[in-house]
Amino acid sequence: MIYRRSIIRIFFLQILLLLSTSILNAQDDQTLLNAEKKHIEANELFKKNTAESRQTAKKLFLENLSVFENAKDAKRLAETCYRLSDLSEDLKSKLEYLKKAAPLYQQIGNSKAFALMLNNICAFQEQTGNTTDLLPFCLKSVETYREINDKYGEAVALSNLGSAYNAIGQYNKAFESLELSLKIKRELKDRSGEIVTLSTIANLYGRIGEPRKGVSYSKAALEIAEQINDPQRKSLALINHAAGLVTIGEYQKGLDYFQQGLSIARERADKRSEGAALNNLAGIYSVLGENEKAIEYYQRASVLFQELGMTQAEATALSSIGNRYEILGDYEKASEYSQKALEISRRIKDKKGQAQRLVNLGLVNALSGKFEEAIKLGTEGLLLAQESSDKPTLSRTAGNLAYIYYIAKNDLKAVENFETAVKLLRETEDIHELVVNLYRYARLDHYFGRRESAISKMKEVIEITESLRNSFVSQGLRSDYLSQKKHFYDFYIELLFELNREKPKQGFDEAALRISESARARSLLDSLGNLQKDIKGNAPPELLDEISALRQTINFKDSQKLKAVQKNENSKAAELDKEITVLLNRYDELQTKLRQSNPQFASLNNPQPLSLSEIQKQVLDDETVLLEYSIGEKRSFLFFVTNRTLEIFELPRSEMIEKQVRQTLENLKTRGQQIDNETVPQRNERLKNADLEFQKNIEETSKILLSPIADKILNKRLLIVGSGVLQYLPFSTLKNKTRYLIETNEIVNLPSASILPLLRKTKNNSVSQQKEIAILADPIFSNTDSRFKTLAESNKPKTDDKIIPSVLRSDFSRLRFSRVEAENISSLAADDKKHIALDFAANLESVNSEAVRNSRIVHFATHGIVNSKLPELSSIVLSLFDENGKSREGLLRLNDVYNLQLSADLVVMSACETALGKEINGEGIVGLTRGFMFAGAKSVMASLWKVDDRATADLMGSFYQKMLKEGLSPAAALRASQIAMIRQKASANPYYWAAFTIQGDFLPPMKQK
Repeated sequence: MIYRRSIIRIFFLQILLLLSTSILNAQDDQTLLNAEKKHIEANELFKKNTAESRQTAKKLFLENLSVFENAKDAKRLAETCYRLSDLSEDLKSKLEYLKKAAPLYQQIGNSKAFALMLNNICAFQEQTGNTTDLLPFCLKSVETYREINDKYGEAVALSNLGSAYNAIGQYNKAFESLELSLKIKRELKDRSGEIVTLSTIANLYGRIGEPRKGVSYSKAALEIAEQINDPQRKSLALINHAAGLVTIGEYQKGLDYFQQGLSIARERADKRSEGAALNNLAGIYSVLGENEKAIEYYQRASVLFQELGMTQAEATALSSIGNRYEILGDYEKASEYSQKALEISRRIKDKKGQAQRLVNLGLVNALSGKFEEAIKLGTEGLLLAQESSDKPTLSRTAGNLAYIYYIAKNDLKAVENFETAVKLLRETEDIHELVVNLYRYARLDHYFGRRESAISKMKEVIEITESLRNSFVSQGLRSDYLSQKKHFYDFYIELLFELNREKPKQGFDEAALRISESARARSLLDSLGNLQKDIKGNAPPELLDEISALRQTINFKDSQKLKAVQKNENSKAAELDKEITVLLNRYDELQTKLRQSNPQFASLNNPQPLSLSEIQKQVLDDETVLLEYSIGEKRSFLFFVTNRTLEIFELPRSEMIEKQVRQTLENLKTRGQQIDNETVPQRNERLKNADLEFQKNIEETSKILLSPIADKILNKRLLIVGSGVLQYLPFSTLKNKTRYLIETNEIVNLPSASILPLLRKTKNNSVSQQKEIAILADPIFSNTDSRFKTLAESNKPKTDDKIIPSVLRSDFSRLRFSRVEAENISSLAADDKKHIALDFAANLESVNSEAVRNSRIVHFATHGIVNSKLPELSSIVLSLFDENGKSREGLLRLNDVYNLQLSADLVVMSACETALGKEINGEGIVGLTRGFMFAGAKSVMASLWKVDDRATADLMGSFYQKMLKEGLSPAAALRASQIAMIRQKASANPYYWAAFTIQGDFLPPMKQK
């Protein structure tokens, strides 16, 4: 009985098992059927190729992955893995899916797909920098394509094989594969593929140190990309061509192409190309010395490379960040980033990367004083570089190791490595690194007494630097580049000074003066030299329209920012500031494009600085001498030039001079400072102490700057060419013995001596067409102004009439004495020879009127805004409202000043701090004064600090009386007026009379030869 029950139980269990299996099979069939539907849907979405459709497709393919794996459906699984590799952004995921798909395609006998998977593995693994098992995939791909006689696939695989050989340093085999690939692609008329192979060949030539050959290939690739109008290929070609151009020193062209490539990459959401463009742009900003901006770009690039799994590129970007921090003197961060980069290079067994990172770490240690560790790391890096047989890596590694030995004062080892580096850098035409190493080598020679050898190297350094400066089309970039190389010029002057002292009368002093002139105001010199050439004449109208519209947008945003600052809306102002910075960068790009689009641009020249004899003949006379100051980090110099002689005097280093001058200026400008809740007695005590300190300061400052030539300048006209902080110092306040310098000398300031002859050449309209003077004064700053007669009080918004934004350095209160000033000046000119615009009429339209353009003297009596961060937005404030109380644009900004067409002998800015701007090494103060010179003014009078309204009105009245009625030159008239104020007790303090300076020509208006 028990036995029979067991039999029955087993029978029922078997039936249940059969039923369960049948149900499970039915469920599996349904799951597989659903997966098939998803697979079809995912493929359709994939083909649509939109961001949204790709994301959805990826989700469906991922859901199917385990289904096809369980079903052992090799065909569907292979297809799914292939699609997922395409839809993955990071290289690690791409490679995982491709390596899974490849054997599946081989298993099902799909040789073409198998070859494609291998080819993609080859390409993506090369991009990661991991070359350990790279070649087998590449070679097998080529072999498989040949077996199935797929010429197109073979050409693509050969191109990737060439890149692989390049990555592992087998350059001959790389060229062989790439040339064969190029031949097949041309036979097949595969223009798109040709771009890729040409670009790869270009990179290979760069790797072996023949960048000019590489540029010819990258140029050919770009030409094809433009012909076939393929955005993806064009982005690749632009970035590759730009990289080659930068290597040979064509920085401006490289910058332009990188920016175009970046723009296309972003439009296409091509993160790989975007990362490459950002990384290379950062390299250019590094050359320009904009280290913070370079770090920002490198960091953005490194994030993209990390997301994409491009580990070698990520390591390069991190290493570059470390280099920038080293330049900035932050050795802790420099070491941190270099160490991160080294760890990645070690992980992927990248010898070239390891070599460079080890030497970089060594350099940081050397700069930190850890010489033993520095030499150990540097030597290890050099050995790895020698193993790689890569010339660019070896040259840079040898150069940095040489610098380590230089810092450690090991002459023999430093010379040995510098010689290796310089030789290789000449062969590879790495211009930027060559200049850096020649400069360092010259420093080494100088330290060990090889002065003439140092001179020879510095001569070449300056020649290359001048050539590279001229490669920039943008004047702004020229200024930035030269400012970062000022230390080259300073050191060269130092060497020439020493040789002149040892071997006088051999021309070393003249050479030093020429180098001093070469280092300053070169962008203004270039601009003035080409002032008469209208590069807009044949420019594309649409480009001119875009520039005009962009300028209007910048002005509008700047006006919005001003209002936000006035309302204390700091976050809004900061956001607008960022927007304006981006717009200004675009404006600079368009200006460059304007120049490049015009055939006349090719005829623009780069005027050379004047020689000693030219300065003596064209600038000086018996009554005029030149004082040119060169302020250097190690040593400073004063060039004293008469029309017959030249002498050079050594001064203290920049740190000492700057400290002294800043203390002097701080005490001089104390009267312009307002302290909250300060009582009258407290203020009087503060001013008394400041005056006493100023007298001590000015005595010491005068001793530093004038003592070598004090007896030689009495009663001479002084042309002052300042440097650094000296551009903020009114030389009129210096003391020659017991008297202010202005009491014994007429003083004129110049950006450089070479500027003066060009200023005198600026074109004037005929005298019969010209007015004597145009005056714009007492504008409307607020719609609560009492001059509004038609507006009811209830309609007037409540506004603060005396807001003092930190960036403005002047308030917006009405300048009542500016009206008195304007009326007094106006009374000195005949009615038909003057133009006066007051109140609402003192507006932008008036500035652009024919009357102002044709006036010999243009006078602004109003507020000034100084923007040291963005000098393009420094401005003169004109009427901000019309007669009906409606807000209007009233800021005459620097960019607008550049577009004025003046015939003025003199522009006077009777406003606050209008002589100031952004300090750029080698260019001086870039501000409104420079703008008016470019616009056609031969000389400009402006202020160095916030001036007192009443004292200014008195000064201006006297100034114009002596200039227009007594016939004095602007400089002589200013001197006479300042002396008169010194003689009066109420205005004797230099704060009241010394703010205004004359820059430019010193001949009287309307008496030019």
